[in-house]
Amino acid sequence: MTAHPSEATLMAHAAGQLGRAHATVVSAHAETCPHCRERLADFAAIGGVLLEELPLASMAGGFDRLIERIDREENAVVEAVFTGARPRGGPADDIRLPAALDRLPVGRCRWMGPGMKYARVGIADENGVQLVFLSIAPGRAMPEHGHSGREFTLVLQGSFGDARGRFVAGDFAEEDEDTEHTPVVAAGVDCICLASIEGRMRPRSLVARLVQPFIGL
Repeated sequence: MTAHPSEATLMAHAAGQLGRAHATVVSAHAETCPHCRERLADFAAIGGVLLEELPLASMAGGFDRLIERIDREENAVVEAVFTGARPRGGPADDIRLPAALDRLPVGRCRWMGPGMKYARVGIADENGVQLVFLSIAPGRAMPEHGHSGREFTLVLQGSFGDARGRFVAGDFAEEDEDTEHTPVVAAGVDCICLASIEGRMRPRSLVARLVQPFIGL
């Protein structure tokens, strides 16, 4: 494991500033990454000290907003139905899935290209960010594409590479509007990832652009 969330992303996560989809991917990575768990604890401690130093007047209304946020998140959890957090008809039956996915329903695997499948994770993200499983067959390359927003990807099984290097199980990749890449899966086993996708991918090839509306990513 050599690829981790950026310091800015970890700080935002510790401060509760990430939407639920992005936060789930960061939490899933931190489950198996002592380095990131330590950094999250550091940022949480710093936030606690700063909160203690704030004058009481500056916190006016903050408690009410906090209670409203807790109510929204608790309701979202109650509405979710536990299904084992695995794509129906998918290849993820033999791998250990992160505890961060507990109580989240997962849809059926859908085709997104030769040797490529995805399944949506049912999560209510207030920013419209999608949380999905991605499964790409060994040796396959995703079409060259960019991103219209941030995308967090956690490798659960196998590995893929692009111009930035190779990402193996446990690694965390961050993309944004400036990223354009062609991920290629290594030989051996399917590459299975958990990804939070803000906006839509921006494929470069004509065929991929024509198919994208039917895929919905």
